[in-house]
Amino acid sequence: MPTLGRSIAHAVLWQAGWFAAVLGAAHHHAWLGPVGLLPVIALHAWTFRSEPAWDLRPLGVAAMLGVLVDSVLGHTDMIAMARGDGGWSAMATPWMIGLWVALASALRFSMAWMTGRWLVAMAFGAVGGALAYLGGERLGALRFPSGTFQGLLAVAAAWAVAMPALLYVTATTRRMVSRG
Repeated sequence: MPTLGRSIAHAVLWQAGWFAAVLGAAHHHAWLGPVGLLPVIALHAWTFRSEPAWDLRPLGVAAMLGVLVDSVLGHTDMIAMARGDGGWSAMATPWMIGLWVALASALRFSMAWMTGRWLVAMAFGAVGGALAYLGGERLGALRFPSGTFQGLLAVAAAWAVAMPALLYVTATTRRMVSRG
């Protein structure tokens, strides 16, 4: 279990990583995202170093889910992600995948309180996901080719499913390993 100090450190590192990823992509430095998120993952790995058999699996699931969700949103023209070279991608970009992994890490820190609260997780995912993507759009790392309203609705719907799914994977994996 993370201490309060580590939870605060994780939240600060996560927000700094989010800004590094988004601003890096917006200003043609897409490599800043993955590099800026490394401290978040390092803190996670260090905090849960006695549980590596299960704890990194949800991060991998988050990466795969991020590729799926953001690529579907991209290929349906709901979002377009900055590639970091001035162009736009319908495929999930490394900086976006890094954000998914960092979010999965937060499910053991500042967002652990949502575990088992599925309706809250759905609402939090819908609102928080839409606001995060809107923030990315406002900072220049994301676009909504079919319109902001349609894009935000699609993102909210995707995140209303993704957040509880990530919480479920995290909780289920932990229970499976604790049983031995």
